[in-house]
Amino acid sequence: MDIMQNQSIKEEIKMDSTETSPSKEKETTQIPTYSTSQLLSLPQELFMEICENLHPKDLYTLTLVCKQFRIILWSDSINTQQIWCNSRAKFLHSLMKLPNSLTEQKFIWLGYLGQTCQCCGQDLEDNNRRRFWEFKVMVCSKCADEKTISLAKLKGSHVSEKVISCLPCISETNFRNDFNFLVNATSPGYNGTNPYYWKSDVSRAIDEYNSLSEDKIEDWIKAKQDELEDFNQIIVNMRIKEDEKDINNLLCNILLSR
Repeated sequence: MDIMQNQSIKEEIKMDSTETSPSKEKETTQIPTYSTSQLLSLPQELFMEICENLHPKDLYTLTLVCKQFRIILWSDSINTQQIWCNSRAKFLHSLMKLPNSLTEQKFIWLGYLGQTCQCCGQDLEDNNRRRFWEFKVMVCSKCADEKTISLAKLKGSHVSEKVISCLPCISETNFRNDFNFLVNATSPGYNGTNPYYWKSDVSRAIDEYNSLSEDKIEDWIKAKQDELEDFNQIIVNMRIKEDEKDINNLLCNILLSR
């Protein structure tokens, strides 16, 4: 690979360094007991107590009502995370412990409520929905192609092996296969020889790595790899449950079609 091509790949990664965030869903859920003005006049402690008894979809609806609600409910504070965690357990019957790098709001959006691409904002149909837990994103197929880069290209652009070892990735087979659960069921945790990486993850890791003094690098690598290992184990456990559900649905559809 020539120098110009290497530079092109690096620029391509850099262009995608902007962090994606969940699109604001067009919710129609109504909060039945209190009007907006009544909620705004409540002490914050009482408001949060009310929120503990709301479905996650209602919590998301409240974040769209006004800036004050969004500041409170979009926070990553311990109290706010507990509100979402309690709501998830009560209404979605999900008791899974999340890694520190994944907020309750993001997990619920990715797993249960998200209906639009985080990058371009278009509505997602089932055949165009790509959810990558490794990258904490839900996108359309077009954006998935544009926002990822293969290991072969990373190596070709001389990205440090140390940086690459700290990055989440997904196997090329899973990346290309719409029926991910069939692959996951046979090869959980296997990323193959040419996995795919999220470009903004790569860019951010390179910036962090380059900002470190020589004596800090090894500790940074160790911390990143430990965090990645913990997160990957959670993903494996989560996908086992997803796979069981998907396979059961597939079998039911086959039986019903006979």
